[in-house]
Amino acid sequence: MKEHDRLNETVFMGVLSLFCFAISIFRFVYTDTKVFLFLNWNLFLAFVPWAVSSLIMLRPKLRQSKWMLALLLCTWLLFFPNAPYILTDLFHLHISSSMPVWFDLVLILSFAWTGLLFGFLSLWDIEDLMRNWLKEKYVVLVSVLLLFIGSFGIYPHLAVPTPLRYRRPFGQSLLPSPHLGCHHLDGAVPQHFVLFVQDDSKETLP
Repeated sequence: MKEHDRLNETVFMGVLSLFCFAISIFRFVYTDTKVFLFLNWNLFLAFVPWAVSSLIMLRPKLRQSKWMLALLLCTWLLFFPNAPYILTDLFHLHISSSMPVWFDLVLILSFAWTGLLFGFLSLWDIEDLMRNWLKEKYVVLVSVLLLFIGSFGIYPHLAVPTPLRYRRPFGQSLLPSPHLGCHHLDGAVPQHFVLFVQDDSKETLP
């Protein structure tokens, strides 16, 4: 662990995760409601890509097997969008009589920040891995593409006013039901934009 400069990173992320868990449990005990306990599951899903990338970096033997490496990278890519997904949980922020709104804001942002850190740290690992095969400029391009893919953890839930927001996180839906996971992408184009284009086309007809 120390040889790979992982100890400080692991301790830091562990402390952040425990802090998030502690304040969610405090809210549960204080209010006797389970409103934000689901954030712990979302944070676990954000933790998965970091765990996978750490495993790849810490175990060089895994990189020697093309099939194992491909499986791990596919698993990483599957769960990576869950890292920014927690930001969409700000949708649940509202004035509550049980707790001050500032407390819930700190709660959600703590989970969101920790989830984003898991995502970015894992992406840095993947970048280091890609440098073994690609030039630096191509590594940057692939990273931008991966961030674009990760944005689908956020965009369909914020830009589209449909029940998509209440569906399960990306990787969680895709594992048991691939068609449900892919269905997250069907709302990537806002419906009001489509209707606007259709209406505009009608007006140009003779």
